[in-house]
Amino acid sequence: MSIQSITTDFTNKGIKLLSQLGNNNDSIVPMLVKDSMANGAVVYTYSKEGGKDDAREKAIEGFGTGAVWLLMIPALKWVIDKTVYPFFKLNPNFDTNLIINPKDIAAETAKNAKLEKANPIAKFFGNMIHDGINKNAYKNIQDNFINNSTNPASLAEKEILSTLKDKNETAKNIITKLKLPEKLIPTNAQMYKGFQIGKFVLATGISAVALVNIIKFKQKSTEERIKKDVKKKNNASKILINKNLTSDNLHQNFTSKLKNTNKNNIPFTGLSAFMTNPILNTLILDGVITSTRLAEARKGEKKEVAFKEICQIAFIYGLAKPIQAGFEKLGKYFKMPVGLDPKVLFDKDLKTKIFESKDKIKEIKNSGKNIIEEIYKLDPKHSLIDILEKNGALKTVEKDGNKAISMISAIKEKDLLKSFNNIEDLAENIQNIKAIKGYKVFSILANVAIATIAMGVLQPKATILLRKMLNDGDHRNPAIKKLEEEMHKNPEQA
Repeated sequence: MSIQSITTDFTNKGIKLLSQLGNNNDSIVPMLVKDSMANGAVVYTYSKEGGKDDAREKAIEGFGTGAVWLLMIPALKWVIDKTVYPFFKLNPNFDTNLIINPKDIAAETAKNAKLEKANPIAKFFGNMIHDGINKNAYKNIQDNFINNSTNPASLAEKEILSTLKDKNETAKNIITKLKLPEKLIPTNAQMYKGFQIGKFVLATGISAVALVNIIKFKQKSTEERIKKDVKKKNNASKILINKNLTSDNLHQNFTSKLKNTNKNNIPFTGLSAFMTNPILNTLILDGVITSTRLAEARKGEKKEVAFKEICQIAFIYGLAKPIQAGFEKLGKYFKMPVGLDPKVLFDKDLKTKIFESKDKIKEIKNSGKNIIEEIYKLDPKHSLIDILEKNGALKTVEKDGNKAISMISAIKEKDLLKSFNNIEDLAENIQNIKAIKGYKVFSILANVAIATIAMGVLQPKATILLRKMLNDGDHRNPAIKKLEEEMHKNPEQA
């Protein structure tokens, strides 16, 4: 392998990583990086300014919960995708939103009509929970695809769509062997929907149980360490009784040791084993995490926990897109549009592809027809399809040198329109491509840095400052402090 090929491979991997890091729609890489870096900064800050036990708890809770929602969930889903789906001859990549019937189309039409008349707040939340799929358009596309497609790359997907209403053969054999009623045999469509719900419920349930146990372990381990410390002081005191029989000496020695005892003397051990891996997380799952932490929070620390959770949810979810949008607007103002993915911007044939795509977009818009249907009519090897795929607006499948736009992964109109606008903006400013690339990299890294600093540095420092203001300059965790005081008052219970 030549040095040039190694360099090219390294560059391509770097661009792919950058692409994932800047994808705040469906990539967990930004969440992984922000969460891991912030947790490390939080632990360091508390170890220096909050105390060793406090830092230890933050490490267990931060990296422990991270291990749950950044490792356990994808591992579980991967196992199901690789075992259960193949067993029932189903494709785990199939988007169940593409299981469409006439009732869905009617419901979508009625919902859209209501949203048009709704107030701005209702419209905002209504659009947020809407799947964004034009079901009427997709029904026409599916019917045409099933009846007319001859592309070899699409044969497997054609079979999936054409057999959705059929009874699942594996399930049929199982139910027949068990001598159960035939009406219990599910269709392939029912199996897909059932498995999707099952995976979600299973993942959320297991995560919730694991999170509760991690938080309880965190608090129990702190209690045990304090008990051990107090017990150690008790034993030391008993030895002093044998050597110094006077009560004055005992009181003097024991009091001296208590005065010199604080949680900063307890050794801290990092938990590197809780390093995380990506998962597809949901706001619902983080709702479980937040409610669990608040429910299990000890007296005196609930406000701290709430503040931390607000910061984390805000910068991992709520503000990730607005911050990126802010950078994009700023870039557009300075004629450096960065709305497209790095995989597009760093393409060696970018200029040719951009202008070919711009012409095709103009043609599609002027046709007056549904843009999704027009996209499916294009040659899968067209420059526009390549750019849209790299920008995450659609997926393609390949087989034996043939290429086709995927029919089991939905294309959303809003994603297409946004990509169209970004392509047109770039075409108008292509002369600034060098600056555009640099600003794109900066905007992605800055987004991550802002979240990391806010969650990992500013949040814990603000918490510690608040502690000092409310507790006469004491920087320690109020809950841990109270536990220590109770143990020292009643050392015989330790």
